[in-house]
Amino acid sequence: LNNAHGDYICFIDSDDIVINNYISILLNIIDNHTNDTDMVMFKYKTFEENVAKYNQRQNRFNKDKLKKIDKNKAMYLLTAPNYWGNYVWNKIYKKEVLLNNLLPVGKGYEDIGTLYKYVFNSKQVYIYDDVLYYYRQREGSIVHTRSLKIEMDQLEARQNQLAFFKVHNYLKAYKRAEHYLIASCLSFISDFPGSKLYYLSLKCIKKYNVSIKNDGLKIWIKVWIIKFNPKVWLFIKKLK
Repeated sequence: LNNAHGDYICFIDSDDIVINNYISILLNIIDNHTNDTDMVMFKYKTFEENVAKYNQRQNRFNKDKLKKIDKNKAMYLLTAPNYWGNYVWNKIYKKEVLLNNLLPVGKGYEDIGTLYKYVFNSKQVYIYDDVLYYYRQREGSIVHTRSLKIEMDQLEARQNQLAFFKVHNYLKAYKRAEHYLIASCLSFISDFPGSKLYYLSLKCIKKYNVSIKNDGLKIWIKVWIIKFNPKVWLFIKKLK
């Protein structure tokens, strides 16, 4: 990023695919709002097949699909899996927005730990309502690799994001981010019993005001079992 000469930056992971005219559409988006475009989100889809059919898709730029959104909406779109998501690669940024908050070196889940800062530092955020990026799902990728270090990074990233939403009063984003933090903590407790991550996750869950309406019946049951006795939950997981 420090060596980049362009005014805008986009990311493509090495095992993913973009549509053939990807850069052309991004340039058209920027050209339509040259003066105030700091960040643009666009849709993505996941795929598992190792085939070339996805990058044969070719769309034309459609101005009607481009829409300005406020920061409350943008923060909310970061907080859960959806068409937009908390990834750096399905967005384009003004370089100066990134240089103020470089991605952390050696950290997992750096997207979750950084993207909300990019939104906050952007004067204007847009969404482009079309799929331009294809996200490959494969075994062995970092996202699908479970390790204590990577999941500790995830917990830290989610807690920092949550604290930021609370301080800056992004209430809708905070509510949904908290739900996904707890969902992650439930997984950490099952997968890393007795570790530091286990006890940090346990602390988060015990403080959480779970509800069926916001969290669903399954998470509500899991949280209350763990609040009652986490050993009971670990015993149930072993039976499975």
